[in-house]
Amino acid sequence: MQRFLHVLLFLVFSTVCYAQSDSTVDVAAVQKDGKWGYIDKSGKEIVPCKYDFIGDFLDGVASVKINRKSGYVDIFGKEIIPCKYDFIGKFYDVDVFDSSVGKHVTVMAKVRIGKRWGYIDKRGKEIISIKYDYISMPSDKGYLKVQVEGKYGLIDITGKEITPCVYDYIDDLPF
Repeated sequence: MQRFLHVLLFLVFSTVCYAQSDSTVDVAAVQKDGKWGYIDKSGKEIVPCKYDFIGDFLDGVASVKINRKSGYVDIFGKEIIPCKYDFIGKFYDVDVFDSSVGKHVTVMAKVRIGKRWGYIDKRGKEIISIKYDYISMPSDKGYLKVQVEGKYGLIDITGKEITPCVYDYIDDLPF
């Protein structure tokens, strides 16, 4: 019984340590000549000091801003999402259950260019076109409220139109 408890504790501890190391990055933000970047623990500059703002790393990416435009860099310093957005939100997983394919997970971030909103994936590909005056967060079932020229409609998480933007109001989505 004692051996079983030791094995169980080892497995729990290993899982916790793995989860923690997976979500942390050993880097430090640095500033040089008014611009921000990151160095690793050996002092090597992994993200060049060229950004006006640099956020914390989360799941291997950090938000950056240059000339009032936002994007994302990865842990290797590669600009994976170019700095072309006026606003870019954090990436998050959207779990959607679709009866035809089962559980579907999409990683996406809300973006704005000018006055138009949409969503992109972690590769920078538009999941939902950046063409809406307003766009909600996805519901639990993967639906979003959108607005164009003062009228509301519904789309799904892939950007497919469910109802056109013809309504003066759409309530919070229970689906």
